[in-house]
Amino acid sequence: MESLSATLIVWYFIVLILGWQISRRAILASRASFIAAGLKGNDMGREDRPEVAESLGLISAVVFLSLAVLTLVWSVSNIEDLAILCGALLTITSAAFLGFIDDVLNLKWRHKLWAPAISTLPLISVYIASGGQTEVILPNFLRGYELELPFIGSILTSGGILQLGPLYYLYLFALIIFCLNSINILAGVNGLEGMSESFKSTVLLG
Repeated sequence: MESLSATLIVWYFIVLILGWQISRRAILASRASFIAAGLKGNDMGREDRPEVAESLGLISAVVFLSLAVLTLVWSVSNIEDLAILCGALLTITSAAFLGFIDDVLNLKWRHKLWAPAISTLPLISVYIASGGQTEVILPNFLRGYELELPFIGSILTSGGILQLGPLYYLYLFALIIFCLNSINILAGVNGLEGMSESFKSTVLLG
């Protein structure tokens, strides 16, 4: 993708603030409705264990996806970028939907552990269709070696480039499952989920 201009960065910042305000107001306005619908629990981090609404992340997801789709109008310059972004948004949509199902049905861990696998399919499908790279760069101390396999050819160059082929897609598959479940687990510990979001924001700004 092309580098972002100063104008686009300003627009993205405006969208960021807009999304935050919409999510904040919508959550405050709808949490009573969620509790009335039975989507509630108790705050185990406080002594009085007050009743709180659950599944409010669905509101944030809807706001994010709505604004993300609108920003595609001025942020996409070609069909290939559009396909990749749509695949990513479809993956996020699937993850949000599965998270809501988990809150409603209270899935067991042996089921919810593999549920994110469904969310990975759109993104990985687009990545394969767009001819995404399947190589990884090894650290310096592993460079200088070469490896060839019969019927496959060279899979490791002296420059430290390792060709994984179809195994790279399995790596992406496992990585997304790990990330989604990690955030889901951290969500049950007060404060840690917010720290993870702060870390991701720092990475993006860097």
